[in-house]
Amino acid sequence: MNTSGGGDVRRQLEQIIEPISGAVSITNVETVNDPSGHLQSYKVWVKKE
Repeated sequence: MNTSGGGDVRRQLEQIIEPISGAVSITNVETVNDPSGHLQSYKVWVKKE
């Protein structure tokens, strides 16, 4: 994922999730960091449309 754009993250997450779950809207995104503080993953809350 390209995280340089900031707002692009939500759009990229939608593109990953929608083929699996169908139409969704992202309600919350939380970053998960490793013990060193580096980005490890995202927790994403979605609402089915």
